[in-house]
Amino acid sequence: MRMNERALDDTAWESLLRHSRELGVTTFHASSEYASHARFCAVLGRLDRRGTQVIVKLAEPHFGDAAFDATRFDAKLDAYLRELGVDRIDVVQWMWRGDLKDEPGRLAGFVRQRDEIRAAFERARRAGKLGAVAPFPYTGAFCDATIDAGLDGIAVYLNPVEREMVPQIARAHAAGIGTVAIRPLSAGKALDAASATACIRSVLAEPGVATAVVTYSSPEHLRELVDAA
Repeated sequence: MRMNERALDDTAWESLLRHSRELGVTTFHASSEYASHARFCAVLGRLDRRGTQVIVKLAEPHFGDAAFDATRFDAKLDAYLRELGVDRIDVVQWMWRGDLKDEPGRLAGFVRQRDEIRAAFERARRAGKLGAVAPFPYTGAFCDATIDAGLDGIAVYLNPVEREMVPQIARAHAAGIGTVAIRPLSAGKALDAASATACIRSVLAEPGVATAVVTYSSPEHLRELVDAA
């Protein structure tokens, strides 16, 4: 998602992704909300994508929308499938945005439409377009609601600095629900207190964490992260 923030051309990115695959990295995190999305899709398209999995960010409802709309969700999912050139999105990092300042409204809306939302996810799963859904909840209360709804997982910030969601991770784990740990290095802020290796190992050691989403832009950084994992 942050390709445009690094001084690398597409040839260098392609080489880094190929090297990632050689080291056993098979899953990539994508978001159409970033300006580099089309560029990432083009680079990914030049690789052998057999065995490649993708996690994508998908907001429905988005900012300014009052309710979940299954037609919009399907259209956004189909766009990702088309743009990434894959048959299935393995994990949707799903977000109910709406108005983030109106937490009671978000919670009430999710509870009101919970069955409709689960039905939309299940239709996409039966169609072979979707593997799992891991909501990015923004708040602990909304996370609790998604755990109670029995969705597949949760996606939350987790690192030595940001640990507000640890109680929800434990709740999810007790319910048999896994966690996608986002930002395990806290965008570099956690490195003031610990090494990248220590950050990755502490995050992956948290009970219930299934995987961590990391950012890297050099073979050396990649090797450090892979060795830590």
